[in-house]
Amino acid sequence: MKSNKYAILSVVSFMLIFGIFIVFISVSSRLDEVQKYEIQQINLQDIDNGIYHGESDVSPVFVDIDLTIVDHEISDIHVNYSNIFVNPEELDVLIDMVYINQSIGFDIDNYDVYTAVALFDSIYNALS
Repeated sequence: MKSNKYAILSVVSFMLIFGIFIVFISVSSRLDEVQKYEIQQINLQDIDNGIYHGESDVSPVFVDIDLTIVDHEISDIHVNYSNIFVNPEELDVLIDMVYINQSIGFDIDNYDVYTAVALFDSIYNALS
């Protein structure tokens, strides 16, 4: 009886470890793809005043925003939703950088790549 419990426990443990390994490999390969993602630039002079909605799913990160344009400048970015994989501190810093640069075209090497690409992609989707 004890040997059956150990056998079942061993199989379940193996399946759990194997599942974690598969998820790790999947996320690692996705990171390579995300790091090569090219952020498209937007000319704010072409954008009218208003509130624009955008979202992006850069798996495993999802971001949903409302973006306000006033006088061809980004005046507000409101995050409606972000999933548990978003780094909230990084997201706040990146939003501040968007305000300062008035662009999504700055170096993201010092930031969480998934969070940065998801934010920039959602801004691009909102204004496209």
